[in-house]
Amino acid sequence: MKRGVCTRRPEIAARDAIGATLAAARQNRRLSQQAVADGAGIPQAEFSRIENGLGNPTVDTLLKILTTLDLQMTLESSSVSVYNQGK
Repeated sequence: MKRGVCTRRPEIAARDAIGATLAAARQNRRLSQQAVADGAGIPQAEFSRIENGLGNPTVDTLLKILTTLDLQMTLESSSVSVYNQGK
């Protein structure tokens, strides 16, 4: 790797983006991490890790957090080429 060049795996970038979105939504609603964690039924430390892109929440946990923050999750298909091998 070249010096000064930082490459991140897509799943790490996704965790960072999810965490930043959750943090912004929480702050816009003037909620503490503890309030969101309580609403989602998880420890505050776990929510902090998720916000900071360090956690790897289950879908159930993520949905509970989103419900607490009155957010929705939208999934999009990425442009991926599929090759039919052997046909």
